[in-house]
Amino acid sequence: ARRTFMFKSGLAALVVNDVDTATRRANEYKAATEAEGTAFERRRIYELFGYLSSFDGDTEGAAANLARGDQYNPVVLYWSAVAQRDLGNRERAIELASRAANRNTLAPYLPLVRAEALQLLDELRAGEAEAQIADTE
Repeated sequence: ARRTFMFKSGLAALVVNDVDTATRRANEYKAATEAEGTAFERRRIYELFGYLSSFDGDTEGAAANLARGDQYNPVVLYWSAVAQRDLGNRERAIELASRAANRNTLAPYLPLVRAEALQLLDELRAGEAEAQIADTE
């Protein structure tokens, strides 16, 4: 429960734009989890640091960390798709957004990101179609 509190309070700090608290909680969570945590919790280290990197504008760091996070969590998949889009990896972003929106139909976090993932997927596919048209001209 103590480690879960650290993780959740780190996320909450990001939501209210308190980067210092989020960073402190992420580091506390990492230390506690590396000492005593489960494999699931160890994957969540990367999830939390991926969100922090994304928040700080470090797209490469976000993509690298989130790629090591829980690949069945639609929230992780959605933010991974956003990071890949920002890096210019459209095909990978489409794959991740599709997985976030459609693959995890029983995931409890799916309702939190499904609409955003579908919207991102539409935008990426529209951009892909525009790029194909431009290539043929």
